[in-house]
Formats: sequence, C-alpha cells, structure tokens
Amino acid sequence: MVVPISEASLEYAQQVRLQLRKAKLHVDVDATDRKMQKKVREAQLAQYNYILVSPFQDCPSDFSMVM
Repeated sequence: MVVPISEASLEYAQQVRLQLRKAKLHVDVDATDRKMQKKVREAQLAQYNYILVSPFQDCPSDFSMVM
C-alpha cells in the first residue's frame, strides 16, 4: 500500500505504484481524503505486508518511508 501524505504527493504515489507494478508486485494507492494516520491504520487492518508513505513534494524524488 502506498500512502500519500497529502494530495500534493498523490502523483508521486502513483509513480511509485507504476514502478512497483512493473516489477510484478501487487500495489494499491490510498487516494482518499482521510488523514495519513487513518490511511496507515486501514492498511494495517487490511493486512498489507508493506506500507510505503510517500513524502511531501520537496523531498528527493526517490524517497519513501517503509512502515
């Protein structure tokens, strides 16, 4: 699951999803308007193995946090 911090980082989250799909991994992006903590909790309850938190736009373009 890729969790964008805000709508501003949604495009980056979509790019990460495409790169991981090219590597034959199943990936979803939570594009809802909920808070980041709620998105992470929902991903945990859905039992995703990895949760990537995509950063603000001013971070380096190849940066993500794995939770």
